Amino acid sequence: MDSTRMEHQLGPGKILSTGFASPTWVSRLAPLILTLAVVSQFVFQQASAADDNRLQLLASSRFGTVSPFERAALDAIATGGEVNPQLLSTAGAEPSSLNEPVTFRAEVLEWLLTNPDTQALLPLRGVKLVGVTITGQLDLSYATVKVPTALINCLLPDGIDFNHASLVELSLTGSKISRLNGDGSRISRDLLLSYGFVSSGEVRLHGAIVGGNLDASDAQFLHRSPDAIFADKLRVEGNLLLRYGFEAKNRVSLARATILGDFDCEQGSFSNSGGVALNAGGLTIGGDMLFTEAEVSGELQLSTASISGSLEASRARLLAAGGVALRAYAVSIKGDCRLADATLAGHVILEGADIGRDLSFADAFLFDQGEPPTVTLHNASITRRFRWTGIKTELEASPILDVRSATATILLDDAASWPRTNQLLLQGFHYTALHDDAPTDVASRIDWLRRQPANRFRPQPYDQLASVFVANGQPEAAREVLVSKEIDRGRMQRLSFGEQLWYSLFGPMIGYGYEPWNAFFSITAVILLGAAIFQIGAWAGLMTATKEAECVYENQVTEPQLSQNYPKFNALVYSLDVFTPLTYLHQADYWMPNPTAGKMLKLGPWTIYWGDLLRTYMWFHVMAGWTLTSLFVAGITGLVQH
Repeated sequence: MDSTRMEHQLGPGKILSTGFASPTWVSRLAPLILTLAVVSQFVFQQASAADDNRLQLLASSRFGTVSPFERAALDAIATGGEVNPQLLSTAGAEPSSLNEPVTFRAEVLEWLLTNPDTQALLPLRGVKLVGVTITGQLDLSYATVKVPTALINCLLPDGIDFNHASLVELSLTGSKISRLNGDGSRISRDLLLSYGFVSSGEVRLHGAIVGGNLDASDAQFLHRSPDAIFADKLRVEGNLLLRYGFEAKNRVSLARATILGDFDCEQGSFSNSGGVALNAGGLTIGGDMLFTEAEVSGELQLSTASISGSLEASRARLLAAGGVALRAYAVSIKGDCRLADATLAGHVILEGADIGRDLSFADAFLFDQGEPPTVTLHNASITRRFRWTGIKTELEASPILDVRSATATILLDDAASWPRTNQLLLQGFHYTALHDDAPTDVASRIDWLRRQPANRFRPQPYDQLASVFVANGQPEAAREVLVSKEIDRGRMQRLSFGEQLWYSLFGPMIGYGYEPWNAFFSITAVILLGAAIFQIGAWAGLMTATKEAECVYENQVTEPQLSQNYPKFNALVYSLDVFTPLTYLHQADYWMPNPTAGKMLKLGPWTIYWGDLLRTYMWFHVMAGWTLTSLFVAGITGLVQH
């Protein structure tokens, strides 16, 4: 570019300063720069070729004979290329017409990954073999591999052993192996046993540490004894993924393992009929445990596990008919525990569980070989809502629900899901409120309480329900529950004669102390009845004055005449005075039924006068007064509410 043109572009009087004497000098330097670039590229290619040749020379020196495929593979590895039989050629042959089988010796691969001389020649992206058969056992035990290793769609008939090894990353995606032993290993990044991976033997990862994800999605673990996967005390600092077609034909053991991310088993399959299919006892999960649409044929063991997120098992199938489908003693779940729309064949044990939010069995299907399955929440703690709605069962096998000593803030249930009589265990169950969508009428709730076993009376569930009604501003409903408590106590307990009198006669008169005004109505009725009877007796001449000193005798007549100051007989006042022990109305002391007055009745060998019958009734009237008055006083003072 001449100076005139540069001035035109930069503006009048502005010439680009380059630090050189003139633009012509720059144009003379360009061929030299191009020459240096060509030379550098040539030198780099020569160095790479030298590395390729060096790997081949080292391999020949170590193993003697190296197959054409192994030489081609070493060339591809040295240049960072992919070792793929479909892409490689040897000695000018087409990729698909190699003269020898596509095999790579395990001992060559071990040497390549672990020898200090070869490690210096490996590319940072690592070693990747695709569709290759690895002959012999790949033994990386106690070794340190400094680059990622990927064996994709490979066949390892003798398996791989990397116990107590230190690896950057290991991918066996799509590979078929006979066994895998990674006990005590440390993998800095991911361990991938996924998408077509198949193991016919046991996979061991006991005490292993995986710094990234452990992905076994869409993988098959076919070993049947003793474990398909044995990974007790495994530590995964990312996610553990056993999902989307994952299949284990025997027990998967993750006891006391630690997963800092999610444990995702969505649409996975675990099978060990008659035994434990997944042993996650003591497992620690930093995220969620996801079992959506998973199938577990055998026991799912989660006892003492700790889950920082939620346990999501909606639409899961936990099948252990005749045994325990879910065993989760003392499990700790900080979020929700959802078994909504799940199929649960066998017992479900959440005894002592600590659930930070909701526990839901909404629309779950529970059955157990024609017998009632048991759902045990004994001593469980549910911080928010316990949902038991839409429960489906097999034939007439209603589940047994055990919530003894459990706690929940809100109870959401429906009458159709309640267990049958004798199959609901409520003793010690504490809840703060009934959900608006739950049955809240007192009759339904009393029916719910009466589904408890009838072999022993338990008062606490009645008191708990009554306290919930009181808190909800329904004192009348609370009293009705407490009265039902006493009725059921009298019906279910073995009673002495005195207790039988109380529960069958006196208790109902005052609502067992919870409705004392019932006695007032009884008192009123007896007083009015007595007034009528005593008035009839007075008309019949059966009432006699008792104070003769205050009577007047006129003309020597034997029948006394009452003085004007003598209290006149008043049937209502007399009935009240005789009935109530705390009153003095000047009637009971001045008038008395005459036992010899009135007509005489013959009752067999006995002779009875109407006046005698009236006096007998008076005694009954007095006793009824003492009894009902005492009950009324005791009721309103709360002395008999126990």
